Amino acid sequence: MLRRCFSTAAPRTLRTLTHPVGDGKAKYMSLENAIKLIQNGNICYPSNFAGTPGELLKEICRQVDQGRLQKVHIVSTMVEGGAPWDDPKFYGKITSNTMFATNSNRKLVQSGHGDYTPMFLSEIAKLFRDFRQPLDVALTTISPPDEHGNCSLGIAADCSFDAIRAAKIIIAEQIPSMPRTFGDTQVHISHFDAVVKTDRMLYAAPDPQEGNIDENASKIGKMIAENLIEDESTLQIAEQIPSMPRTFGDTQVHISHFDAVVKTDRMLYAAPDPQEGNIDENASKIGKMIAENLIEDESTLQIGIGAITDAACTYLRNHKNLGVHTELLSDGMANLVKQNVITNACKTVDQGRCVTALAYGTRGFYDYINNNPIFRIGAITDAACTYLRNHKNLGVHTELLSDGMANLVKQNVITNACKTVDQGRCVTALAYGTRGFYDYINNNPIFLFRSAAYTNDPSIIQKNHKMVSINACIEIDLTGQIAADSIGTRIYSGIGGQLDYVYGAASAPGGKAIMALTSCTGKGDSKIVPFLKQGAGVVTTRGHVQYIVTEYGIAQLWVLIQDTRLVCADRSDN
Repeated sequence: MLRRCFSTAAPRTLRTLTHPVGDGKAKYMSLENAIKLIQNGNICYPSNFAGTPGELLKEICRQVDQGRLQKVHIVSTMVEGGAPWDDPKFYGKITSNTMFATNSNRKLVQSGHGDYTPMFLSEIAKLFRDFRQPLDVALTTISPPDEHGNCSLGIAADCSFDAIRAAKIIIAEQIPSMPRTFGDTQVHISHFDAVVKTDRMLYAAPDPQEGNIDENASKIGKMIAENLIEDESTLQIAEQIPSMPRTFGDTQVHISHFDAVVKTDRMLYAAPDPQEGNIDENASKIGKMIAENLIEDESTLQIGIGAITDAACTYLRNHKNLGVHTELLSDGMANLVKQNVITNACKTVDQGRCVTALAYGTRGFYDYINNNPIFRIGAITDAACTYLRNHKNLGVHTELLSDGMANLVKQNVITNACKTVDQGRCVTALAYGTRGFYDYINNNPIFLFRSAAYTNDPSIIQKNHKMVSINACIEIDLTGQIAADSIGTRIYSGIGGQLDYVYGAASAPGGKAIMALTSCTGKGDSKIVPFLKQGAGVVTTRGHVQYIVTEYGIAQLWVLIQDTRLVCADRSDN
């Protein structure tokens, strides 16, 4: 069910998370006692993606099953690790509303037992910040505190930072595997009303397997990297757990602000390490085309997650002074930082920093961003990143950072030296990647994690030098209308930050907005169609679309009259 119904609650005061409150001490307690702070009828928001507090959510379901709790409402975005309330015994007892469906809760929404609200990622953070969506309890995953009591939200600043500031009660799962990142990720441990220590590992992507890159994705990534990304482009890129990386930006909270803190040993959720040879051939082709044709040196990047974007990152390793301003940071971007491809030197906003709202990747990725001031808490497809290795001085400003970008940083392709915002930093809202990716961003000052209200703000995005946005979609019609969150009437994902970056990148000086997709589904059906499926939602309008890239080529649709908008990138027999 689609739902758009929010309160106009009276103004309240947002927490300042970096300063201690009360006695400045942590409130560690058992998992059971921490969840007992939640009352019947409470509205709860769990941090998303790799920052999902899995043990806290399981305990909520256990206490509902035992009869202590009832009528709990969960508001979420991208839940990782499963939705334990997706069980008939919880129907009517736990209700949920997601603003971005994933594998964890997609069936719940499609079956009608969960609601879906279509919203831009940039607006979700503001929804909490402005108290339009009341929150009784915020549930999050954190790193262990440092000697000053400061914990890190690690790879998830996006909406979590604002939700924590606005919630009445904050409960944290502390895991040792959460990387420490820089930006909007610092929270003093005293802010948590409860902290539970667990040994859970951070959710991570599998390590890429050699040869497993989809051929078409690789073609698309190559075309984007070689034809559309120029050198110096900028890439768009409290459960207390010991594995949570410390990051910089909107992630700092003093522990004294929490009335209760629960320590857990849970490992931070992380992506599996990539396996050699597992890149899809088509994804590699697409990523290569993007990296070699559409991304210039000194560009600032926002890169979505997926096989094509990972491929694009692999082809960016010869670019120079790239920058990052993204909503999700992952291994691909971190690798470009390591390679000195992403330098953020040419950014006009947040120069020198990779800005992101979330991070998700491998353990190595988390380690790399931990306490790394380059990252100010996206992802270009690995194929595109692969073909960017000869670019120079690329930058990153994205919503999702991943392995591909991290590899370009390692290769000195992403330097962020030419960014006009956050120069020298990869900026992202999220990070997701392999374990190695997490290790790389851990305590790495190159990566800067910021709230999605910042990373996805078109007015910030358009300030970046040669801003390039690369996103995927489900279907496109011949006039350029993009379906990205639904297959007909079936909700598949969410609006996310696609249009935020399409508009921001297209409005930037020398900017490009790229939509990348393989021409056909796995069943051989064309994704480029005369008309979108009945009931499909249009996420990006035909007035916004610029470049369409498939394994067969690049189509530039902007300013073309409607009758000539035949997508030449599609196969001729489709």
